[in-house]
Amino acid sequence: GPMAKVSIGSAELAADCAMPSCWPTRSSSRVMNFAFLLVLLPLAAAHSNLIKPKPRNAIDSELPEWANGKAPYHWEGPGNGTAPCACRNGTDVCASAQTCLWFNVGTTIGCPLPDGGDKGPSNPNRIDRCGAGMKATNNDPAHRTINRAAVAGSKDDWTKFNPWRAPGHAPVYDACGRASGSYQATPGKGEFTDTKYAKLGDLGSQVLPKYDTGTVWRTGSVVETRSSFRANHGGGYQFRLCPLTSDLTEACFQQTPMPFAGNSKLMISDGSMIELDSVDVSNGTLPVGGTWRMLGVPDVAGGATSRW
Repeated sequence: GPMAKVSIGSAELAADCAMPSCWPTRSSSRVMNFAFLLVLLPLAAAHSNLIKPKPRNAIDSELPEWANGKAPYHWEGPGNGTAPCACRNGTDVCASAQTCLWFNVGTTIGCPLPDGGDKGPSNPNRIDRCGAGMKATNNDPAHRTINRAAVAGSKDDWTKFNPWRAPGHAPVYDACGRASGSYQATPGKGEFTDTKYAKLGDLGSQVLPKYDTGTVWRTGSVVETRSSFRANHGGGYQFRLCPLTSDLTEACFQQTPMPFAGNSKLMISDGSMIELDSVDVSNGTLPVGGTWRMLGVPDVAGGATSRW
């Protein structure tokens, strides 16, 4: 079949709820019969890095101060003393630069836009930030990642307005993320550092140049991606495609969600990989019927929320 050249790639991430983590995961998807572009689509306040293929959000890694996993300052957030988007890539250097700092702050299901933190704290979020009144669609405790014991929709179910509770129904500022997640710096040490490529508050689809990583995927093949999650907010993710000739909008990416091919794998601390029994969700999702995959990093004994 024809060759599909993919410049960059990623998943849209829907957070359920922050525990420091830096464990790359592997997932496989089947390539569709088109030439498409994938772009980093982070949701809510969770910080993730697409490592393979390398996304345009990592363009700062071409700068000396951000090259080879370095950062020009001392990180004081989770994982103190490392780069802000520190990650592991097996035996290879994980040159993520500021990938994890392209995200969205203040987004809940059913809202027209994120609020950038204007409606109060969003990490963790416990409110319907725009008064949309949308009910959670992902209510099975086995498909939730935070506060699973709470009765769905009850007063104790404090994650019921958050993105993972109706995957795909929480808005984003931009299909390629927003630098620092808002027009302003917000709590949580997620501030984007201005470079020649972008500045805090910029929208990725408007400022980030195409970043050719040399990745080539053949139509109909099963391909492997690798991501890391810098902070475990729970939730899940989905891979989508958008034609190279189209505007990089959320609507464009929603037209072509990618199916998963088999289970994901998790890198543990000694560098070895273990296969996960992956959990997929497709009911009540957007795009309608599109499959989202639950994050395979568990909330062990409430660890993701114990800091609050």
